[in-house]
Amino acid sequence: MQFNREANSPLGISLCHTHFGRLYEQEHRLDSAAASYRRAYDLMTQKGDAWHWLEACLALARVNVEKGDLTRAAVYLDSARHTAEAMPSLEHLAEAYRLEYLLHDRQGDSRAALACFVKSQQYADSVQSEKNMNHMQNVRINYERERKQSEMELMRLNYEKEETIRTVTLICFIIAFLLACTAIGFLLYAGRMRARQQKIMKETEQMRTNFFTNITHEFRTPLTIIHSAAGEVMRLAPPDSEIHSDAAAIVRSEQGLLRLINQILDIAKMTAGASMQQPAWKHGDVVPLIRSIAESHATIAATAGITLAFEPQEKQVLMDYVGDYVQKIVQNLLSNAIKFTAPGGEIHLSASTDGRNFVLRVSDTGIGFTPEQKEHIFKPFYQVSNDTQGIGTGIGLSLVSLSVEKMKGTIEVHSAPGEGSVFTVILPIVAKGEVISTYEPDPVPEPLPVAEAGEAAIELTADDGDVDASDGTHVLIVEDTPEVARYMKRQFPADAGYRFHFATDGEEALEKARQLVPDLIITDVMMPRMDGFELCRRVRADELICHVPVIMVTARATHEDRLQGLQAGADAYLEKPFHADELTLRASKLLEQRELLRRKYSEAVASGGEVQSAVQSEGDKAFIEKVTDAVRTAISSGKGRIDYDALAYALCLSRAQLNRKVKAVTGCTTTDFILQIRIAMAKQYLNCSNLSIWEIALRCGMDSDSYFCTLFKKCTGMTPLQYKNREK
Repeated sequence: MQFNREANSPLGISLCHTHFGRLYEQEHRLDSAAASYRRAYDLMTQKGDAWHWLEACLALARVNVEKGDLTRAAVYLDSARHTAEAMPSLEHLAEAYRLEYLLHDRQGDSRAALACFVKSQQYADSVQSEKNMNHMQNVRINYERERKQSEMELMRLNYEKEETIRTVTLICFIIAFLLACTAIGFLLYAGRMRARQQKIMKETEQMRTNFFTNITHEFRTPLTIIHSAAGEVMRLAPPDSEIHSDAAAIVRSEQGLLRLINQILDIAKMTAGASMQQPAWKHGDVVPLIRSIAESHATIAATAGITLAFEPQEKQVLMDYVGDYVQKIVQNLLSNAIKFTAPGGEIHLSASTDGRNFVLRVSDTGIGFTPEQKEHIFKPFYQVSNDTQGIGTGIGLSLVSLSVEKMKGTIEVHSAPGEGSVFTVILPIVAKGEVISTYEPDPVPEPLPVAEAGEAAIELTADDGDVDASDGTHVLIVEDTPEVARYMKRQFPADAGYRFHFATDGEEALEKARQLVPDLIITDVMMPRMDGFELCRRVRADELICHVPVIMVTARATHEDRLQGLQAGADAYLEKPFHADELTLRASKLLEQRELLRRKYSEAVASGGEVQSAVQSEGDKAFIEKVTDAVRTAISSGKGRIDYDALAYALCLSRAQLNRKVKAVTGCTTTDFILQIRIAMAKQYLNCSNLSIWEIALRCGMDSDSYFCTLFKKCTGMTPLQYKNREK
């Protein structure tokens, strides 16, 4: 203060008064603080310094708010806000609205206080954003400056390096080369390690994706047989018959299993922490639900030679529970017990209460678990090693654990190898904090499938024979499940002339397709050795069979899978379980489209069009061009009669493959197609040369002009002479 007074600096004096005011304010000497702030306020009013005047004005408002003089504080705040808005100054506006918020809060006006608080936060955020933007600009400027300096330094180093290279010896060059090799080797090693880590992460995610894809396929394939067979029985049986009712029950069960598949696939979301729908809590007797599940599994256990007994200690247990969760718990525990218990074993299911909790216990005389296995059996996707009972999914006990957890219960397991297992589920009778609906009887659930017996092999006999014959439509069915392949065959009318051929994987199918040149390929996607996507791509890339329509019938029903199939070149993509009428309709329509293309080709040629004019596929056009060139070469060589075997050999095909491909693309036999090429050549000679009819016949590979005239008139409706003299 002394130095500022000697320098006669009003601004310095004002700032000193402001700082004195802050010191007094911190000591809670509010009157002294207000006096100091007022002196700074008056000095800045005289000087006209609005910025520092705002500092003093807001300080006076703050002190008056703290003193409780709200009227005077409101006057200062009103002046400060108008001045800050006129400047504008976001920092002062933020402080002004903050003080107004405190003022209104002291006055008890919560609505106005909230509005001022929101505005204060908005202006504070704007100030912070502006600071951040300035900081970013400064960082960018520094970055550009450093980059320029780095470039200049690099240019200097390059110049020195060029000067040094002229004088260095061979030894220095070798040292530099070795250092460069070392650096490159280090970079390659680092890149390889990074690629390896990325590959491991990708494979882990792919394993998870493949798991859900495979389990969907494993469920949907047998459901296809169930759905289709039951639908056919319903169609054939009278509506009022018991057979029709049984078939309808099968269809309903199949739909329930399909819903169960979707629930199994939801395990991914559950384990990933995704939010689930609120469970349907209810209050009622849980014993009948457990009894119905036990009775449904008792039949399965008896078939396997296992005794399953349900022994409830109480006839009725009224509690809060989620029917779907209880169903999952009991079904999975009983299914696992049946699966891992040998014939002649026993399974006991008991239910009791201890006053506050409901206790469900499942004990069996199965193979048991080791202590290491017990630590992991409730983890998702964990499968017990050396499992001789079949391949599982590793989600059954995980679903049990999740269901128990959702019902705020606990589960324990006591087991030893060779001595069986005891699973104990403890659930609270009263669910606290849950919305309980009115009592509704639980539907009788279907039992979960357990280990399946060995499936009888089904022999599929192909309608093989002379594939060069034109009688019938050749259909190649590619399916690794014999039941599905047999069912597909049965859907096509027996009297429609279809001839069926079968393959169990993509490699076998590709080989058969090249041998047969079929009219239609129906393929699954998930198959050993080569899947359906790769098979379709190979077919579309093969000049011999690229024209063949392909229908994919698969359990991979996601939008991405459908796009992948269509991108691979599939003409239709059906999901399992598929409807038989849709399959046959798709097949017939695709065959009709091929027949229309053949007719279009024949009509174009008959009307004198170009040979390739009616062929739409680029692969088919390339094939027709190759055949046409080969035929013209054979004719130009002076051979009147064309050797079909030699022609096929020149095209790297068998004679049967050539006949089937030409027939599939053009609708003509190979003989008729060659005749069309001869007639096209004759038309060119008649239009563009003065050769005699006999010379044209020789150049078209015919040694008799009369025979040439007969064929030409048969194909064009005119003799060669009439064609040459026609009005053009």
